[in-house]
Amino acid sequence: MPWTVGMNTPTIIQPSQRPAVRDLLIEQQRTTRAELPLPALLRTPSIVVLWVLALSTIVAAMALGRVRVPRLARGVVVADVAAHEGLTPRLLLPASARPFVRPGQLAAVDTGGASPLLLGIAPRTLAQADRDTVSVALEPCRAGHCLPHSTTQRFTATATLGTRSLASFAFPQP
Repeated sequence: MPWTVGMNTPTIIQPSQRPAVRDLLIEQQRTTRAELPLPALLRTPSIVVLWVLALSTIVAAMALGRVRVPRLARGVVVADVAAHEGLTPRLLLPASARPFVRPGQLAAVDTGGASPLLLGIAPRTLAQADRDTVSVALEPCRAGHCLPHSTTQRFTATATLGTRSLASFAFPQP
């Protein structure tokens, strides 16, 4: 009579039990795939589509948060008459650009030539011209090229004021 050893005491297996277990295992292997139930996730593909959309939205938002683009502000350059300095070029920008203006940033001034004249923002304090305009002092010359000094001329300019993420376009700051 065959027997197996349990934890502490031997357990005797009856010979009549052996074919029943064997037949049960063989019967389980004979089932077809059509008889097996599908998991709930595969029975409703709309759940899979919703999960894919949610995960792709999260991944896209994270990717857009890492891509940086330049922050540009369009303005006008005018000559300001200062008593102790003579004519000083001033860049007039919208008030929304005020928090982003730093000394040393560049402004591309369109003087009508083939390429714009790049001038740096002077290391001086900002002046608020009015509620909607911020006045920034510019360096008069850069790399041997100078802005024409005239109180009657106005030049369009674009200032590069750092960078911002692509996600900030979708979720603007108040």
